[in-house]
Parts: sequence; C-alpha cells; structure tokens
Amino acid sequence: MTTATLPPTAAGVERAEPRRAAHTPAVTLVTLASAVALVPWIVHLARSLPASYVLTGWSSAWVGFDVVLTTVLAATGLLARRRDPLWPAAAFASAALLVADAWFDVMTSGTGGLLVPVLSAALLELPLAALLVDHAVRATRAATVPAPRATSREGAATEG
Repeated sequence: MTTATLPPTAAGVERAEPRRAAHTPAVTLVTLASAVALVPWIVHLARSLPASYVLTGWSSAWVGFDVVLTTVLAATGLLARRRDPLWPAAAFASAALLVADAWFDVMTSGTGGLLVPVLSAALLELPLAALLVDHAVRATRAATVPAPRATSREGAATEG
C-alpha cells in the first residue's frame, strides 16, 4: 500500500493520506449513463401509467419482497457479527430495501389505511435504514484509512 507522508503532527506521528477506492471507469460510465437514461423513462411513466391497476399476484409480490428484505437483513446481521468485510455492502442493500419497502407501503396503502404505513416508515424502516447507512459508511471509511505510522527516534518510519 502506498501512502503519502504529510508533515508530522505535534506528537511526532506522521499522518497517512487516506486511500481512495479503486476508480473503475466502466462502472462510472455505466451508472451515470443509466441515471441519465432513466430521466426520459420516468417522464414517460409519469405521463402514461394509469392511476390504478388491478394486479394478479399482488400478495406473492409483497410476500416475496418481504422474504428478500428479511434475508438481506439477516445476512447483514450475521456478516456484521462475524466482522466480515462484506457487511457494509449488505447494510447498504438492506437500507435500500427498507427505503423501498417504506415507499411502496405508503404509496400503495390507500387513503383509508395510511396511518400504520406512515408510522412504520417514520418510526422503524427509515430510522433503521439511516442507522445502517451511517454504520456502513463509518466501517467503509475506517477500512480504507490506514492506521498512522509511528516514527522512531532517528526519524525513520516504523511499522505500527
């Protein structure tokens, strides 16, 4: 690992510049192009979708989504417990699924049954998603910033 040495701190310990994640031009291009391509699609959907739609398999869709959400949450917990380096990725996935679940619960609840989905989103799903993202970001940043290296009395860097 290559680090840039910055001026010593008051305690005489050199600081290492934080490592950046590897840049992948293909991922950058594909994700940004996809985001741009989705804008006209969203406009099309907003103009063309009916206000209501009868769907067969509605219960299977919701049960299936909740099974996936439960599985990803359980995987996140197990990976975090094992201190597996993949747990932050699972936490991000869990957070995204929780936000999607909250969104669709509220948007599909109808006017008569809005209280429970709104309370569930506001008090459970969205706070848990925020907690997961916060901890995943902290863990990811901690994993990419090397520990400071101590210097010996002669000024040569030592492994610490």
